[in-house]
Amino acid sequence: MQADRSTDITRIVLFVLVIGILLAGSVWTLLPFLSGLIWATTIAVATWPTLLQVERLAGGRRWAAVLVMTVLVLLVFIVPFALAVSALLDAAYQSPTIINSFLTHGLGAPPILHRRRDAGVPAKSPTEDEWHEHRRRFRHGSMRTSIA
Repeated sequence: MQADRSTDITRIVLFVLVIGILLAGSVWTLLPFLSGLIWATTIAVATWPTLLQVERLAGGRRWAAVLVMTVLVLLVFIVPFALAVSALLDAAYQSPTIINSFLTHGLGAPPILHRRRDAGVPAKSPTEDEWHEHRRRFRHGSMRTSIA
């Protein structure tokens, strides 16, 4: 009776150990996909009431409701993402021109100088020429020595 009990305990411990190793391996395998699974679950739970309402409008046909919801989710999530990627690619295409222009011409005067002059407001701030003169002096170090 005692020998049967010890083999049962050994078998149970080994069984629990194997199940634990398989569970840890499964979690380790699914780890790269965890964020996608969480997002998919969130979207499915959030859109479930809408799916049921669309199914009622489709006359109880689940396949039609699923088709409509798939198209809606694609429009809501994929289209803005595609537009954002398109804008980023366009900005990346234009960035060498913008950087070369900046390196050639510098930053330029602040836009407020142009607005104040165009509106006829008396200049309490420096004019555009004074601004460029200040930048030129600062670049050549004369401004640094006059501050110290």
